[in-house]
Amino acid sequence: MSTLRLIVTNIVMYAGTVSLTLFCVLISVPFYWCLRLTGRHNRTTAVRRMIWLYGRSWVSIADLLMEVDKPKTGSVDAPCVMVLNHASFFDSYCIGFQPQWNFSFAVRNWPFKIPLYGPFMRTAKYVATEDADMETVLKQAVKVIEDGGIMVFYPEGTRSRDGRLGRFYSGAFLTAMKANVPVVPVCLSGTGKMLKRGGWLVRPHPLRMRILPPVHPDAYRDMPNGHVAMRKEVKRQMAEALNHMETISKASIREQRSCNAT
Repeated sequence: MSTLRLIVTNIVMYAGTVSLTLFCVLISVPFYWCLRLTGRHNRTTAVRRMIWLYGRSWVSIADLLMEVDKPKTGSVDAPCVMVLNHASFFDSYCIGFQPQWNFSFAVRNWPFKIPLYGPFMRTAKYVATEDADMETVLKQAVKVIEDGGIMVFYPEGTRSRDGRLGRFYSGAFLTAMKANVPVVPVCLSGTGKMLKRGGWLVRPHPLRMRILPPVHPDAYRDMPNGHVAMRKEVKRQMAEALNHMETISKASIREQRSCNAT
């Protein structure tokens, strides 16, 4: 990769993200009231739609710089629990890849402290997990689902250090069991190569998302510790899909290098 391309990528990515954020904040009030006055949105769902549109706009910036492969198959029907693998700070921006906008994230405390982002996250009723006990988190997550929304979890709890799936925690699967809704596994490939955990240098890399078939809690309800069995099955499916996606990305990179060489 040329040094010039790397410099341009980082300028466009960071300048574009900051400019997009400031622009969206500036238009947020009139846009919010446009959504409210249509009569189709309350305070929370209006902000959730705005966050989703922000994510879709960010995807357009990424699409200028690298290969972005959006889901062509699979769907997400609300209400449900959605689980995503987590490798990069930019994973949450990629929520714009998928078609549903009425979602709330389960997140640790620090994102609420990010300037400009925090108020939107609170209004969208994101669920803070770090200082809360499991019963409180489950209650808030189930409420999102009962109101017709999607509850989004990173089941690893934190970003992967090496790109491989880490240990899955049970919160997402207990929520699905309690609310009696399916778990929809969503796989993100390439974000960890684009921006590694703890790094700041953005490197162009193919980004892919795949929406896997929903996993229903009914199949596990009569098992002892059924949520654990569901958790293991979802992780198995996601690991298999991510391996396949990474194989496709490597082939795409080889093809691009071959084209550049000729």
